[in-house]
Amino acid sequence: MTIQELQENWDDYSIYYADWRSVGWTGAIIFDPKKDGKTLVGDKWMKVEDEETLSQVIASIEAKNRYPRLYQILGPNDEFYGYMYLGPSRHFVTVTAKVIDSNSLWISDLQPPTSGVP
Repeated sequence: MTIQELQENWDDYSIYYADWRSVGWTGAIIFDPKKDGKTLVGDKWMKVEDEETLSQVIASIEAKNRYPRLYQILGPNDEFYGYMYLGPSRHFVTVTAKVIDSNSLWISDLQPPTSGVP
């Protein structure tokens, strides 16, 4: 899977992003497949409602990160739950996932870095 394939098939996913307005860029994007019977939830993740917003948040990550990466989100027993797109940076980003029930994972909020430069 690539970010381009996810973007082309964006309507097949519930999509959320970490909005870091305080530093002027997006922290990460979550792609949760709609038809897999599993759910990714979080407290402060913003929902992407349209293709234009998705393009903007992808561009924000790519503008601030030289080599952004697409990661799989795996739950218990390595079950696939979705994807997270974010860029490596000098700042450590910790993502915590907790099992809510047999079909739901809670994804922690991402804390923005203290400066606008990744």
